[in-house]
Amino acid sequence: MKYRKKDPRLIDRKTYEQLASTGFIAALGMYAHKTGCTELEAVQVLSKELGRDPIQVSSYKTTGLPDHLIEPVLNFLKKHDIAFGCHQLRPNSSMVKQAFLDRTH
Repeated sequence: MKYRKKDPRLIDRKTYEQLASTGFIAALGMYAHKTGCTELEAVQVLSKELGRDPIQVSSYKTTGLPDHLIEPVLNFLKKHDIAFGCHQLRPNSSMVKQAFLDRTH
C-alpha cells in the first residue's frame, strides 16, 4: 500500500492500531448486542460476509481493519441498522496525534 502524505499510521503505528482495534471491537460488540449473539459468532458472521477466514478477522481486534475492508464493514453494520462512522474504524491524524500525546505525557 502506498502511504498517503498524511497517513495517520506514520504518526505512531502503535497508537493507530490501538484506536483502530478499539473501534473494530466496538463494532463487533454492537453487532453482537443487536443480534443477541456472542462476539465469536459475530466474528464468524462477519468473516463469511467479507469472504475471510475467522482467524484473520479475529486478528483485526489487535491491529484494526485494513483500509480495503473499512467500507465493506461499514456497509455490513448499516445493513444491520448499526450507526458507525468511518473514523471509528480508521482513526484520522488528529485522533492519533491526541491519543499519542495523551499516552506519552
